[in-house]
Amino acid sequence: LAELLEENDTPESMHKILDWYGTSLEEDEEILSTMGIANPASLPIRFRMERKRTIRAWIAAVEERGSQEESVDSKTGDTDDWDHTVSLEQLRALQAKFSKDRDWDRHHIPRNVLLAMMGEVGELSELFQWKQDSECRPGLPSWTAAEKEHLGEELSDVLLYLVRLSDMCGVDLGEAALRKIEKNCLKYPADRVKGSSDKYTVYTDSNLTDEDNTEH
Repeated sequence: LAELLEENDTPESMHKILDWYGTSLEEDEEILSTMGIANPASLPIRFRMERKRTIRAWIAAVEERGSQEESVDSKTGDTDDWDHTVSLEQLRALQAKFSKDRDWDRHHIPRNVLLAMMGEVGELSELFQWKQDSECRPGLPSWTAAEKEHLGEELSDVLLYLVRLSDMCGVDLGEAALRKIEKNCLKYPADRVKGSSDKYTVYTDSNLTDEDNTEH
């Protein structure tokens, strides 16, 4: 899949690939066989969804590559990538096992998980409370290693609760996030909004539906 995307390194051609990956499993037999999968018809729908997520993420990366790299270099001076071996599905599964092993599923109704997450958001906010603007620049260069480690722990608490909440609500968070990014790209075209913090309703057509006019 990576080789296929590398050879079609434009958003237009990738969208064509995305459409092709939405076809039946039987039609995918050739590409699947190159991955060492002998019986495509036996594959779960989750596999196809994972491949489509990969392509959508690749499209977004290509479209934003230049501006994102420039942003990282200028704001933080750090071009190291995140650990790509960690996935939302991995976190979801680990959280599910953690809860099941402790018989906590009975407590993890969506409302309770949401309120717990909001408590963690409060703890995260305390780390920034009363700090000066100069202490909150991108990359947080003035923070000590201990402060950054503490920040990572609080961010992790929020993320893990968010993943757990999505699981308890039956929402595929990765798929939903990619769809939202695609919608935001349409709502906020770079050539019209660059450098502006205005909400998209300031410059978009007046015939948008009420659903389209919700906050991003």
